[in-house]
Amino acid sequence: MSLANNLAQELVDAILDFLHDDRSSLCTSALVARRWLPASRYHIFQRITLNNVFSTHRVFRDSAQGFLDLCDSPHCSIVSSIQDVILDLDHKRAPTGLRDIVRILSQAPISRLEYVDRTFSEPTALSWISPNLSRLQQLSYYSIDQFSKDIFPLVAHFPELRTLSISCNATDSAREYIPINYQPLELPAFAFTHLRNLRLCLMKVQTDEFMRWLGTFGHRIQLEELDVDGFHFYHNGWGPIESLNAFLASNGSSLTHFGLYLRYEYGDSVDDTVLLSRPSEGDVDLSPLINLRTLKLGTHNIDAVCASLNSLPIVTSPLVEFELSYRYWIHYHHAPCTCQQRFLVNDLAESMARDQFAKLRNFTIVLPAVFGDGPWDWLREFFPRWNETDVLQIVGLSWEEDY
Repeated sequence: MSLANNLAQELVDAILDFLHDDRSSLCTSALVARRWLPASRYHIFQRITLNNVFSTHRVFRDSAQGFLDLCDSPHCSIVSSIQDVILDLDHKRAPTGLRDIVRILSQAPISRLEYVDRTFSEPTALSWISPNLSRLQQLSYYSIDQFSKDIFPLVAHFPELRTLSISCNATDSAREYIPINYQPLELPAFAFTHLRNLRLCLMKVQTDEFMRWLGTFGHRIQLEELDVDGFHFYHNGWGPIESLNAFLASNGSSLTHFGLYLRYEYGDSVDDTVLLSRPSEGDVDLSPLINLRTLKLGTHNIDAVCASLNSLPIVTSPLVEFELSYRYWIHYHHAPCTCQQRFLVNDLAESMARDQFAKLRNFTIVLPAVFGDGPWDWLREFFPRWNETDVLQIVGLSWEEDY
């Protein structure tokens, strides 16, 4: 087929007008590789997904090889427009594919990367990616089975990083493989100086270890938003909390948003007899959060919530949004707790009668599916300050949303 410059521009424009902005049609017609794509259509390729995996329906999806073939063309013109990438690659199926893709992406102004780590054998090293994507501002790393063995230097070597999310699959082995107690010997001076948003979704003990490591960077870290999602086994308290409290004490004054959530987990190695009896490891101290505007807490243990709320500082600009997600105790059938919801709600209402909540614009209570679908008038009556307003919203989850 002849190149676009051998055709009348009117014909090229007519073809593009017919295809409009349909990315699939453009790629299928191979117009990109033949320079048939004008700059006005480059936005179609700003966000791309590169994969070579089996989907949940056992359908093999492979866009990675097509991308490599496309970019290897001497007429390819799309690389400079790529800004946002999702990488979901099977290392065993294509061990060199990742390096080939990163080689191409290093020529693009990538600012956002979502990386799904599908390593199921020996953990791989990924820190070599950092120098190739030096302009990255948002990184999301999700481990399905095993964490990269150099996850710490990987996330610390992006000089412009502003948003970081590290998550794991709670089931099976992922919770065991994050390299706890590992610290890189040398870190660049710019590490995390621009980091403003951090989200962790790990086993609670791993979260505490990561926060301990993050605390070693001192005041160079000025987070504005922090969400900590921890997988946990036990009923009482928040799990390991010492390192998080230490980080909040040192770096919490810059936070405007803070979220702390527990996701209760099953564990074959956990003795059922201590699920309820294991004591709390401490309360979350929110007193250093003097600029906090949004607070979100999720747990089954309302006593732990009340203790945290009672530590909120009295400031001139109090909270404007508070969300409580009441979590279902998944061990109830073999380790039933004695929590009495009405008494606990009364304790919560007493904590929220304080001045720190006087200017709330949004107060949301999220209830698990086991509570049914309402009505919630009886619950609203515990909070007379907002009972007759739209500030208080009570949301009941469906079974699908709950699990």
